[in-house]
Amino acid sequence: MKLINLTPLKVAIVGSLYALGLLLCVQSGSAASTSADQLFSPTGITVSGGHVWVTNNGIKGSVAELNASNDSLVRVIDAAADNFNGPNYIAVSGGRVWVMNRGGDSVAELNASNGSLVRVIDAAADKFNTPTGIAASGAHVWVTNYGYGY
Repeated sequence: MKLINLTPLKVAIVGSLYALGLLLCVQSGSAASTSADQLFSPTGITVSGGHVWVTNNGIKGSVAELNASNDSLVRVIDAAADNFNGPNYIAVSGGRVWVMNRGGDSVAELNASNGSLVRVIDAAADKFNTPTGIAASGAHVWVTNYGYGY
């Protein structure tokens, strides 16, 4: 297999391999790229069950949900209330999607079943300062910060 002009930023695995550039799905030794109309500067990716979640750090930040079995677009989440500002990182656990907004120094918690906003975590007490990564397991979410000033 030969891949041309693909620079993966983040990778998530579930039965298949998904990588970012446009969006490349590698299955059983063959490769097919997906460039759905709603993928704008994809930067983060995670897989949960039969869903692939992609953060789009383009002109208007958003999250795209794809069907993992056929690569079709399920929905784009981009409501103003979601407070997306540089959504670069994403994690899924326990029916929740956690979106790290690097530009907004916040985390948006979404309901995985319908994409609705649960809450935005961005209080000064949370001390987000250029967050650089996110991971989730069960009811726990971990965030890494690059910024200084504590």
